[in-house]
Amino acid sequence: CAKRKLGKKDQAACLLDLDLQYGGASIHLDLPGYSPVMDLLNKPERLDREMLEGMMMRHSSGLRVLTTPEAPLPMEAVSSEIIDKLLQIAQKRFEYIVVDMPQTMTMWTDTVFRKSKVIYVVMQLNVPSIRQLRRWFSVIEQEGLQGLPIKVVVNRYSSFGHAGQS
Repeated sequence: CAKRKLGKKDQAACLLDLDLQYGGASIHLDLPGYSPVMDLLNKPERLDREMLEGMMMRHSSGLRVLTTPEAPLPMEAVSSEIIDKLLQIAQKRFEYIVVDMPQTMTMWTDTVFRKSKVIYVVMQLNVPSIRQLRRWFSVIEQEGLQGLPIKVVVNRYSSFGHAGQS
């Protein structure tokens, strides 16, 4: 998630679904299943503001969304250079950029992380999730990505059964 104040933006926010294998933004937002991301992969040199705008779907709320293709793509199908250029263009166009990342580390994960103002890691409060988060932090450290603005968000937390709760 990144916030930039570099002048007047055309749109307040966009969502870039970069989980190329299991991204579900289009399903969650009830957007058409078609995604023109393959155009970007077939002709990355054409990536500019006009191409990005043409690839994004418009949600009824006004949110612009870059959705993933229906068929899963290998994570190495996209280079760090393409992701960097995509983020640069989006930062010029939108005040807020939300990036939905895959759970796996990719060769361009650090590109997204280094450009982020805040990184939200969403997890459930259970032992397997805590272990996975601990391993994830170890990988972040091994990759030399210490000092990132990471915030952990607990999803599906239930206070049922705790003292004082009914």
